[in-house]
Amino acid sequence: APRPGAGWRARLLAALPLLLATWAACRYLIPAYTPNYIDSPTLYGITRDHGSMLGLTAFGVAALLLWIVRPRQAARWFVYVVTPLVVIVSGVKLNQYTRMAQHADAFVKAGQFAHHYLAPEELKHLTIIGDDGGNLLKSRFFVDSVEASVLQVPPGQPIPAETLAQPHAWLLVVGDYPLPAGAVRHSGMRGFTLARIVPPEEARQHRFAEAEDNTLRSTGLSGMEHWGRWSDGELVTLRFAQPLPKQLLLRLDVAAYGPNAGLDFQVTAGGQTLPLRADGTHGMKELRFSTDGTARVITIKVPKPTSPQELGNGSDQRKLGIGLYSLETVDAAALQP
Repeated sequence: APRPGAGWRARLLAALPLLLATWAACRYLIPAYTPNYIDSPTLYGITRDHGSMLGLTAFGVAALLLWIVRPRQAARWFVYVVTPLVVIVSGVKLNQYTRMAQHADAFVKAGQFAHHYLAPEELKHLTIIGDDGGNLLKSRFFVDSVEASVLQVPPGQPIPAETLAQPHAWLLVVGDYPLPAGAVRHSGMRGFTLARIVPPEEARQHRFAEAEDNTLRSTGLSGMEHWGRWSDGELVTLRFAQPLPKQLLLRLDVAAYGPNAGLDFQVTAGGQTLPLRADGTHGMKELRFSTDGTARVITIKVPKPTSPQELGNGSDQRKLGIGLYSLETVDAAALQP
C-alpha cells in the first residue's frame, strides 16, 4: 500500500482541533442552539433531523480523516460526495418545514385577522401577546403596523397590565392566557383572542361588536358582526349585573332594518316605556328614564321584524329589526351641576 505523502503529521496536528470542535458542536452547541430557518437555512436543514445531522457529520469527519493521508482524494470526496449530500439533505428538510407555511398557524391567522378587523389608528395601540418571540414578529408582519408592539409571556401566565398601552389598548392574544383586569374579549377565533382594554370612563358602555362579559347578558340578538348585532325576533332583553341609575340617561347607537325605519321601537326600563325611532343608517339616540334604583333590565320591542329573505335579499331568514352598535347607561343626576 502506498505510504501517506510527506506532511501528513502536520495535517494530523491541524485536523485534531477541527475534530475536537466537531465533537463539541455535536455534543454541546447544537442541543443548546436552535438555528433559524431565515438566518441560516442550510444549518437549520442539517440539524432539523438528528439522524441526518449525525450522518452528514460522519461524512464530513471521513473527509477530514482522508485529508490527513490523501489530500487530493479527500478534496474529491468533499466536493463530489459531502457537499451534494449536505445541499440535498438540508434542502429536503427545509422544504418539509416551509411546506407547513401553506397552512397558516395561529400566529399568522391572528395577524391577518387583526389587520383586516382593526382600523390603522387602532393598530397603533395593539399589543401582540404570545409565548414565542419569532412567531410574535411573524404576527406583527401580517398585522402590517410597525407601531404594534409585541410581548412575550410564558404560556398560561398572567399578562402584566402595566406593560400595556393605556387607554384604548387592543390585545391580540395568541394562546391560552387569562385576560388582565379591564380587558373585554372583543372577538377572535380558535387559537387567538382579540380584546380591548376598556378605559374607566367607558365602564358603563357596551359595544355589541364585543363579546358579552359578566356585566351584561342579552336575549333576542343575532350573532356578533364587525359593527355590532342585529335583533332577531320581536323582543330584545338586556339584563345588567348592576342596578340601573335612578335617573337613567340611555345612549344608544342604533340603526333600523328595512321597514322598521321611521317606526317606533318600544324601549322599557324600570316599568317606564318610551318610543325610539331609528333610521336606516346608524346614529346616536338618547332616552331618559326614571327608575326606582333597583331595575336591571332594559327591553326593546321591534315594531316589524323582517327577514332579508322576505325583502328578496338572499336566503337569510333571521327576523331583523334593530341594529345595536353600542349602549351606554349614564347617571343623569351626576351630570347635573
